[in-house]
Amino acid sequence: MRRVLTVLLLGGASVAIHAEPEGQLLERLQRLGEHSPQRALQRFNALPAPVGTEQRRAWALARAVIATGGTNDADEAAAAAAAVTAAEAIAPSLAEADKHFLQALKTDQAGSGQAGTLARQALAGYEAWCQSREPVCEFPQRFRMLELLGRQAWMQRSVADANLYAKQAWALAEAAGQPGRQALAQSQLALSAALTEQRAESDRHMKLALELANSSGDAEISARVAIAEALTLDAFGEPGRALRALHRALAAATAADARRLVIVVQANLADVALHAGQPTLALESAEAGLRAAKEMHDGRIERVLLANRLVARVRVGQTVDARSEVDVLLAAWSADRDIGSQLALLRAYGDALEAVGDLDGALAAYHRERELAQQPMRGSRSHAITDLESRNEVAAQRQRIEALERDNDLKAAELQSRALVEQFLMLSGAAVAIALLVLAPLALRVRRGNAALTHSQRGLRMLSERDPLTRLANRRYMHQLLQARTRSANGFRGGLLLIDIDHFKQVNDHHGHSAGDAVIVEVARRLQATLRDDDAVARWGGEEFLVLVPVGATSGEVARRVLQAIAGEPMPLPGGAEMRVTVSIGHADLPLSDEPMLVTLETAVHLVDKALYRAKALGRNRAVGVHHSNAASNASLRKQVEEFDGACQDGRVQLHVQCGPNVAG
Repeated sequence: MRRVLTVLLLGGASVAIHAEPEGQLLERLQRLGEHSPQRALQRFNALPAPVGTEQRRAWALARAVIATGGTNDADEAAAAAAAVTAAEAIAPSLAEADKHFLQALKTDQAGSGQAGTLARQALAGYEAWCQSREPVCEFPQRFRMLELLGRQAWMQRSVADANLYAKQAWALAEAAGQPGRQALAQSQLALSAALTEQRAESDRHMKLALELANSSGDAEISARVAIAEALTLDAFGEPGRALRALHRALAAATAADARRLVIVVQANLADVALHAGQPTLALESAEAGLRAAKEMHDGRIERVLLANRLVARVRVGQTVDARSEVDVLLAAWSADRDIGSQLALLRAYGDALEAVGDLDGALAAYHRERELAQQPMRGSRSHAITDLESRNEVAAQRQRIEALERDNDLKAAELQSRALVEQFLMLSGAAVAIALLVLAPLALRVRRGNAALTHSQRGLRMLSERDPLTRLANRRYMHQLLQARTRSANGFRGGLLLIDIDHFKQVNDHHGHSAGDAVIVEVARRLQATLRDDDAVARWGGEEFLVLVPVGATSGEVARRVLQAIAGEPMPLPGGAEMRVTVSIGHADLPLSDEPMLVTLETAVHLVDKALYRAKALGRNRAVGVHHSNAASNASLRKQVEEFDGACQDGRVQLHVQCGPNVAG
């Protein structure tokens, strides 16, 4: 659940008037309000009314920020309206920025995906207002929005955006001379560097963040920086050190009486404890955090804790309790159109089921994750143009345009051919001498037009059967080929291999989608170079490939060559970098026994899909072949596929495992 756990890593909002006692008081009250809103509001309401337009606006906005963390919606709405009214007395544009600022805080706390949009609107409004003013104009609000945007970018693995917002936050905090907020910005830069596995760069930023946090003398700042330190350590595969950093964060947050921050630490403790192989600690931390989160009415952190508790329950054997919570969490994130959190939950849930031996449940979670990942990442029509600009969609769109152009060429060729034939018929009644002179060239043009028509039809057919990125056959063509083979052989016969690139999402997350595309293209190239002329290969979907080998060939031998071809040498990435890529393979040669038996195409594909998942469960970079089955009919084989784990255990299905390069056993 790495993606959804970086909640409230950075500092809380404050509307301080720099170097003035009133401003310092407002900041203290807001920080108290982040953890105990009712206490903060009681103290705030006891203060004398401010004097002056600017002070009234600062106080009204501070009170609205505190009310955002409370439970009284009517009081919150009234405080927000009062803040906007106070800002309107200064300028309508400032009032609009304040409105977006408060809305961003509220939606972020609720876990809504709209928080980023509102934060960008608020930030743009403040920056426009501050153009002719001092560099640190509206500093607390701008810094808070940059933090929110930076955190969201980090969770979405958008390295460039995360870096940009963190650098802007650092420059703003440096101009304001606030070491605590400089520490927070540096910790965000360390997290961004960890996304791209730049260990030295991440350590450099984190060292500076820790030094600045210590110099600030602020226990809450130290706790937040320690959380970021733990996340970077966990990202670099050091969960033990990450747990120690989180225990320091918990002590600092407790000393600062920062109740909400304590909950955040417990959420991250649960997550890292799972990675460290301590599910009992994870469950205890999640339960403790949930009790406090419900009291704080913080839906965002509560969902994260529920997800961590769910995974921890599976790891300690409470699978039934966990299963009832999955759909509830997925529905909550689906309502916010947060596909990323849904994918992270399904992935963590599936991994946990796999770890405790529930391979059927893990396979079901894997299929749900894969199905969800293929859906559009944004549901609203307003994002359709942005979605269309993704690399694969652009390629598909280009293919459609080319197909339309070719279709136009076909129609033009048909019209031209028809016109030439009509000319031919008209002239056929003329004198023989004239016909010999005129019709011969026309007949040649007709012949050429028909040839062009045939060529265009062939090209259009080829376009409809090819994957635009790899130029391999696409799923549609392969499915037609498999159906034809199945019909002609009275059931499926031959070898079938389903190949999946291991940890492909990490390639996209750490290196970008252009690198992911480069890996897919290179895997396709190596597959083509490895297979024989009578083998057929297609891009089956995403990072999956399907290979069909003829009867008499051995799918196990093909799998061995593919494992070596893919993992044997590093793959080039855009920019000159290289990385090692491995694949997992499920395969079978059908029929599986000497008994005459009709195997349907659906059963054959599901069988190798189950074998592929077993290869993933065994550690990836390997091939699992279904060597034998005692099934005497397609129905009994289909039942074995449905009960694959049990069928393997009781000997009804026998497997053969091959490891890829650099894998022992």
